[in-house]
Amino acid sequence: MLINVFFGGIITIGLNRFLFDFLLPQEPKLYHFDIPVLFDLLFFITAFFWVVSQWVIFHELINKYPYGISNGRFFIDIVLFIVLNTSFLAHTRFFTLILSITIWHVVALVWHLWNRELDLKVRIHIRGHIISIISYASISVVFLIVQPYGIIINYVMIIVAIASMILFNAARLHYFLVNPEEV
Repeated sequence: MLINVFFGGIITIGLNRFLFDFLLPQEPKLYHFDIPVLFDLLFFITAFFWVVSQWVIFHELINKYPYGISNGRFFIDIVLFIVLNTSFLAHTRFFTLILSITIWHVVALVWHLWNRELDLKVRIHIRGHIISIISYASISVVFLIVQPYGIIINYVMIIVAIASMILFNAARLHYFLVNPEEV
């Protein structure tokens, strides 16, 4: 399946960025438990989990809602892949990742709205994306407002973002893997 090639490319590019742009230059700081570097490492691991979980979810969705005559959803998928690829820039800028996740959920919402006429079950997906859009957009706005006020507040926002990414994706993965007939 061509989709696997796209996801494989995204993961390869992400791991390449992680290795050469982050891990090798920051290796000495990791041994000294440099807090900002450890947060960057945690954020990359979370971004990697996010990308892989989207891969699993996409496979379930594309099987349930295959491409039809229109090519519109295919182009939406291309935009989704581009946004997923930006998520591996997490170690360079926290706001980039949160903004890309927000944009990803907006585009995914459009993808599900495109399927609205196919099945009434897309409402659960639409609701999940709306909740994620509101959550990540709120985190982005709050982070931009409080960023100049101190490093501790920034770390709190990063922890909130990481927890949101893990909880939202774990819940979606659980739904897709436990209830495949309801997707």
